[in-house]
Amino acid sequence: MTEFDPKRPMTLDEAREFVASVPWRSVKGTPEGPANKPPEPHQYAINGWREVPADLYWRFVGLVDRLGYRGSYTPPYRPDRPQVNSYLEIGPHVYWTVPPKQICRTRIEHRQHEPIPEQEDLFSQPPETGDEHE
Repeated sequence: MTEFDPKRPMTLDEAREFVASVPWRSVKGTPEGPANKPPEPHQYAINGWREVPADLYWRFVGLVDRLGYRGSYTPPYRPDRPQVNSYLEIGPHVYWTVPPKQICRTRIEHRQHEPIPEQEDLFSQPPETGDEHE
């Protein structure tokens, strides 16, 4: 693995190396929450595992926030609590974070979130002059 500088934002190449080195675990399909349904299949890694260096974990979180897109997700086990997360696609996987302790991934074709379309910048519209009502 290349040398990482903790003061510099993580690059996509460094992210590829990082996610290849992480010991991913598959989530258990145990029913939970008020709906008593299991979470969708995905993998996760925990900040604090000795194989997941904290500095690289936080730099990866920063990369997902910086380069990712926003998406909405409604957990099957908790349909009354929709979530908005940042997602980043790298290779065949889409990644998201659950700070402060968890990073997650699933194959892109199995993603369960809906990308949120870019919202029009309301401040780029010319201001109303008031003349329209005369």
